[in-house]
Amino acid sequence: LQCSQSSLLEINARLRESEERLELALWAADEDLWDWDLETKQLYFSDSGVSKLGYRIEEINPHISSWIKRVHPDDMIAIEATFVPVYRGRIDYFEAEYRLLSKSGEWTWVLDRGKVVKRNEAGKALRMLGTKRFINKEKAIQEALQKSETRYRTLVETIPEIVAHCDLKGNYLWVNKQGMDFFGEDVYQHNFRDYFISNEDYQQVLRTITPPLQNNQTAQLETLLKRQDGKFRLLKWQSKIFSENGKFAGILSTARDITEMREAELKLQESEARYRHLFEKSPVGLIKIGKNGDILDANEYYVKMNGAPSKEAVTAVNIFSEATSRTDIAAIIDKIVKQYQVSQVLLTEMSYVSKWGVPLCMQYKIDPLFDADNQFQHILIACEEISERKKAEARIRYLSYNDSLTGLYNRAFFDEGLLRLDSPEQLPLSIIMGDVNGLKLVNDTFGHSAGDRLLQNIAHILKSCCRSEDIVARWGGDEFVILLPRTSSATAYAICERIRASCRAGSSDPIQASLALGAASKESWDEDINKVITEAENVMYRHKLLEKKSTRNAIITSLETSLHEKTMETREHAQRIQNMCIQFGRALDLPAN
Repeated sequence: LQCSQSSLLEINARLRESEERLELALWAADEDLWDWDLETKQLYFSDSGVSKLGYRIEEINPHISSWIKRVHPDDMIAIEATFVPVYRGRIDYFEAEYRLLSKSGEWTWVLDRGKVVKRNEAGKALRMLGTKRFINKEKAIQEALQKSETRYRTLVETIPEIVAHCDLKGNYLWVNKQGMDFFGEDVYQHNFRDYFISNEDYQQVLRTITPPLQNNQTAQLETLLKRQDGKFRLLKWQSKIFSENGKFAGILSTARDITEMREAELKLQESEARYRHLFEKSPVGLIKIGKNGDILDANEYYVKMNGAPSKEAVTAVNIFSEATSRTDIAAIIDKIVKQYQVSQVLLTEMSYVSKWGVPLCMQYKIDPLFDADNQFQHILIACEEISERKKAEARIRYLSYNDSLTGLYNRAFFDEGLLRLDSPEQLPLSIIMGDVNGLKLVNDTFGHSAGDRLLQNIAHILKSCCRSEDIVARWGGDEFVILLPRTSSATAYAICERIRASCRAGSSDPIQASLALGAASKESWDEDINKVITEAENVMYRHKLLEKKSTRNAIITSLETSLHEKTMETREHAQRIQNMCIQFGRALDLPAN
């Protein structure tokens, strides 16, 4: 008996030691023990496992039904499918992942592993032992990994680039949807080299990508590859060797079809070249000015027009700095700044002297330019030197309102001036009409150039005898008119006398100047100015009739004097010729007149 007691103590000690080792092993593995008697339906679960669900051991009925009701409904079918073969004896081991309801109401993932340790004669399981491990952290990691994998897969399948995995020999192992669309569904039956135009192109690509790949660097290249429809497309590749578990796993590549982009770039380059040619060869000056006032660019015409030694000399100028010392430049800058602020095109004209001393009369078109986001880029100024055009315009304006022979105003200007001055403020308004004496005789005798000189002499006399505010105009042919604002009839008569005196004292080339003059005045606002003009004309014609004989004699005398001065004939010779002509007339019985 004493010996048996000693053996029992030894066995108990070994059992406690074994239990301690088991507890340590379960603790180290973070596992909790369970023991299930399938005949009595009793299920023993370790205290640590119960506490991990938030319960105390006495709160859980040690019956299998207490645990079944805590299993997530969605997991029951999978658990039963796993357990049935074990229970019926086909396999001995059971393993399942499922969710248990904790005391706090949260679902907790567990990994359940068990083994049948006892069966009946029919092979049905009678007792099972196993462990539970709480795997919330592992499931969270797994779920995050699955989400990451889903995001990665979605990204790879939806990006516009081709993504491809090749082995080190160039055989395709995997491509994404874009790669499948490009190369075709039989891509896995082909090698990378099968899609090149020629073997020479393939060898050139190998020579390009091999050095960076061997140095574990990213290889980049652009090459033409054949699409599944037979067309060659330009692809931009990036490739790199990648490893798995320390071993080379192949080459991972991405590629983008840049055919349209490269074509667009070429068109853009052509467009920029055309723009640059048009910019440089434009027949007007073009400059770009930045927001800070720097001249960013200038074409050839602008450089030449300003007398600059080079384009670099122009682009070195800051217009704001120039404006600090020059008021003419400051005026231009002021207009440029205003146009920038209102974002509108401005046309303006200005005269100034360039930085290199060239006087310029310029027409500017100032246009602020903005990008698609309405952000200011620069100001484009088109300018043209218009000095000659201004002279031509002035000449046209002059000819529109001036007589080309005499330089006096013409009938059109006189009519406009009459409308402007026919107002109460300008009364009395006087008019002098004048008709040149002997113009036809001068034209017939000396030619029309002499008649023109006579008209010019008279125009000079008329202008010299009038005020600057008076309008002296050629009425037409041999007639002149003078419009005298704020001038009485007495003053108008005095001016007529002054004109006659100037004619007598003036040049006799080709003859002595002489006019028949008539004057009339509008004294009250209700008088018709056209009747005043008619009155002045009538007075002029009456004087012309009254002075006809004396004027004719004066003209003939002037003609004789002029002829004697221009020929070798003497006055006595002319008198003898005249006497002889009279004698011939009497001999021929010609009338006395």
